Amino acid sequence: MPQALFRFFLTVACLVVLAPAQAAKQGLCLAGGTYHSVSTVWFDDGNSTARSRVALDGVLFTRPLKQTEKTRWLGLQFQGLTMEVDGKPISPRFFQVPFAVELDTATGAWLQTHFNGPLRLEDQEQVLALYGTLQGPDSTLIPPEGVTRLERDSIGSATVRYDSRALGTITRRKLAYEALRPGDEGQALTERVAVEQDETTLTELACGFRSADGRSSTEAFFRGGMTVKTLQRLAVAWDRTLAAPPGLRLAVLGEDPLAWPAVDLAWLYPPPPKTPLADAARFLAALSALDQDQIDDEALKALLFNNDRFLEALQDQFRAGTFSKAFQENLLLRIGQTDAPQARALLVTLAADETLTPAARFGSLMALRYTPSKLEPESLEALMDFSNLSNLSEDGQQLADSALMVLGEVARNTEDGAVTSRLTQALSTAASDQRRLIALNALANAGDETTVPLLGDYLSAGNATVRARAAEALGGIPTAQARALLQGQLQDGNPPAVRAAALEGLGKQTLDAGEVAALTRFTAPEEPLPVRRSALAALAAQKKAHPEVEGTLKALLVQTSDRESMEIIMRALYQQ
Repeated sequence: MPQALFRFFLTVACLVVLAPAQAAKQGLCLAGGTYHSVSTVWFDDGNSTARSRVALDGVLFTRPLKQTEKTRWLGLQFQGLTMEVDGKPISPRFFQVPFAVELDTATGAWLQTHFNGPLRLEDQEQVLALYGTLQGPDSTLIPPEGVTRLERDSIGSATVRYDSRALGTITRRKLAYEALRPGDEGQALTERVAVEQDETTLTELACGFRSADGRSSTEAFFRGGMTVKTLQRLAVAWDRTLAAPPGLRLAVLGEDPLAWPAVDLAWLYPPPPKTPLADAARFLAALSALDQDQIDDEALKALLFNNDRFLEALQDQFRAGTFSKAFQENLLLRIGQTDAPQARALLVTLAADETLTPAARFGSLMALRYTPSKLEPESLEALMDFSNLSNLSEDGQQLADSALMVLGEVARNTEDGAVTSRLTQALSTAASDQRRLIALNALANAGDETTVPLLGDYLSAGNATVRARAAEALGGIPTAQARALLQGQLQDGNPPAVRAAALEGLGKQTLDAGEVAALTRFTAPEEPLPVRRSALAALAAQKKAHPEVEGTLKALLVQTSDRESMEIIMRALYQQ
């Protein structure tokens, strides 16, 4: 069975979630019940037929969360999972993570989903398929004549019919797929999906829980003649006597899912046991064997993961120019993604090695941006020392300057306060405006809200270029303090470059309607052109959150003769 096809229909089969353990809050609205699903999938390539069966039994808990005037959040978590695929048990940890869905109060539409952990995209889709079996508007929102609407799922866009013959009861029927979603390998091959039957009866119960009784039969047709048919039975039943087990994570998380502390990545995706080769010579030989026109990325990643103890031996290979250009570029990237102290130490050493080509040194530095873990103190110290060098060759100085900016990205990606602290120190001790600009760029990359007061000091220190760079850095930190500091730089007496940077920074912030309206006055013809352009860019950046901005931009378009300003407006109005 092709893996892409299996994953594709495993998603349709709606796999489920376990739960970690803590203690429930008092007075919590929490409901639970059994979740049972059996899916049978037939694969036919014209020559042979294969059959696969996915059986699932678990307990589902639901809990109402944060509500606003327009939306409400519902938390979900599965517990006590028993799942088999063709008789073989499967229990990846990402199915143990609670998640929350935001629903439109007026329509019941599914607006967004938040996971209590950094799930991979393909794993998110499998978890979302779970909620999809229970999703639909509230019965009170369905008119007597029913409603038909277009909805997206993991396969594509489908026409779905909702009826409610009694309060609290919903009948959902998927009628047909209008368009298929591209992207995934399996989905990219799909020519047509036929819905033979897809009907589920949902019953609204306590605390956001819905029971379900459904049956679906779907057939997909793929290029090359393969067909895949899926038959699924779904039964979800409320159990009013069911209590939260000790430590159900959903029961102790806060009301705002966006503020949930995430589960640890290492727990979520534990690495497999390493199987290293006997020595460095065998490792280098295996690595050289992968240097081909068609690079096997999976084999390369596995080789580096299993043999990180031998990574130091690669420095001589880079010095000797052993690898082809394409393979060297890919190798450096994969070393950066290898979660090992030896990988980070090697990249720092290569970046500072003057015997290597500028391309190899730059590639090493850029690869550090992909490290999944914090830098070790010795690697951080070595990189800081390198960034402080001066009087180097042109290429060497560019690398040393870039090292600080890469550290900013590392600080953001790994949430490493130690790196941010060293960057703030580099800014405070910078002996020239050029060094200040580099340090400000690094802090902009870090985006750490603890640096807001220091960045605010530089809004009024140094020349206009330094002040503008500080404003740009503040724009990437979404806090009220950063926003207030930027608004304070809009006075007429400030240099146009500073005002323009402050406006662009405000465009990146989350503004209320009054703050958005205030941006419009900086588009006046008497304003300097850089200020007007930045004000337009800031308005354009707010268009998604504030649809009324579209009318403002259209009105400004007819008053604008500057070509660049017109392009900003046109992109905002007519490009997705």
